[in-house]
Amino acid sequence: MTHRERVLAAMRRQPTDRQPADLGSTLASTLTVPALLKLREYMGLQIQRPYQAFSKRSQTVIPDEEILRELDVDARPLLLGPPDGRPDRPIPGGFIDEWGV
Repeated sequence: MTHRERVLAAMRRQPTDRQPADLGSTLASTLTVPALLKLREYMGLQIQRPYQAFSKRSQTVIPDEEILRELDVDARPLLLGPPDGRPDRPIPGGFIDEWGV
């Protein structure tokens, strides 16, 4: 089965060749910055580009595609971006997010 076929079959409660895997497709299933850095180190990946933040507030990141492929992860995030007119605003010691927090 392809990744897409596996996920769709599982959503339809149909048999799959294995349980679909998810790592980082949602804020609830992703990694924190320290966890990603440790995973990169454990896997021996020397990725030169910085990580992509999922949420600055929760210090979560989007796992590198190289990690997702190596672990044969089925799901990927769909990122819509912040609301128009309400980008994160830097302040001393942090930032204010789209919710004003």
